[in-house]
Amino acid sequence: MAWLRRWPLCLLPSLSSWRVQDGNVLNIETHGEIITALILITTHLTFYRPDPHYTSSLTSTQKHPLLDKPTCPQDRQIWSLLSFLEMLLHGDDYKTVLDFLPSHSREGKIKSFWNMFGDSCVYVNHCIRVRDSGTISQEAILYAIIIYTDSCGVDLLIPVTFWGTTLCPDNITAVLIQVKTNLHFAHNVQMPVFDVMDSVRIGLFTDTANILLVICMVFVLGSVQPVVHVPAHTTLPAPMLPAHTNHDAYTTFDIWCAGCCNKSFKVISPAESTAYQSLLNQVRKGNFANRVHRARGSHQIEVEEAFKMSIEAAHCAMNSWAITTHFE
Repeated sequence: MAWLRRWPLCLLPSLSSWRVQDGNVLNIETHGEIITALILITTHLTFYRPDPHYTSSLTSTQKHPLLDKPTCPQDRQIWSLLSFLEMLLHGDDYKTVLDFLPSHSREGKIKSFWNMFGDSCVYVNHCIRVRDSGTISQEAILYAIIIYTDSCGVDLLIPVTFWGTTLCPDNITAVLIQVKTNLHFAHNVQMPVFDVMDSVRIGLFTDTANILLVICMVFVLGSVQPVVHVPAHTTLPAPMLPAHTNHDAYTTFDIWCAGCCNKSFKVISPAESTAYQSLLNQVRKGNFANRVHRARGSHQIEVEEAFKMSIEAAHCAMNSWAITTHFE
C-alpha cells in the first residue's frame, strides 16, 4: 500500500509526489474520477481553512461569531452534509437542492431534501480505490471516499451518517456519484444514468428491510454549459420498484451537475477553471499517467505539462493542510 500525503499538492504546479504501489499505476481512463475527487477533497479542505472567495456569500448566522468563519465540528473528519453542499455549490443551486423533493419515492415519503438530510453528516479522512464493488458495505465505508474501478454505475461514494454524528453501520448511507467526461452528456438531465446507480447492487445495503435514503449525483464534467438540475419528483407504485427495494424507505434524491468550472462549482475559483479544463482535456486524451518512472519498487507519476497551470489560490488557502490518502 502506498500513501499519498498532503492532498492539496495535487493542485500545485507539480504532482511528482504522487506515488502508487508497484504494478498499480493509477488508471483513471476517461471517466474523470480523479477530477471529481479533487473537487470533493478541496471542498473538505476549504471547509476547515476558509478562503474569502468561498465564504463571502455565507450569512452571518453561518459564521463563527469570533473567527468570522463557517462553524464546524472540532473533529476534522466530520461536517454537516448541508454545509458540504453549500461549499460545493453556488447559492441559488444550493437553495434549489434544499427545497427539492425526492426524484423517486414511495407514497407518503414526500419530504424536501432539507427535511430529510438536515441532521446528516459527512465523515471523511481518506480516499480509497476499490476494484470490486462487492467489498463495499455499511460496515466497510465509514470514513472513506470510495473510488470504484469496475463498471457498477457508481464512480465515487461519500459516506454519510443519516441521523446526526453517530458512526455505526446501520446509520450509514451515502452520496453516490457517477462521472461523465464525454460530450454525449450535456446539461440536460438523462434519467437512465441515475437508474443504474443502485445502492443495493453495489453492496452498500445488505439488509433490504433497512434501506436508507440515498443521494445520487452525476458530475457531467464535459458539459459546455454549466448548470445544476434536480429532476422532477416521481412517486413510484410498488410494481415499478426494483425487486430488492420492497421497503417503504426506498427514496432517492438525484442531482445533475454539469460543467467543470467556477460557474458549476463554487469551490472552484475563477482562477482555477482553466486548470481544471486542462485537466479534463488530458483525461479525455488518456494522457494523465502515460509518463511513468520506476524507482526502486515504486512508480512515480509525472503529470503532463497542462497540470503545471497550477492553482495558486488553492495553494495560498490550503498549503499548510495535510490529509492522508491511500489507494489500494
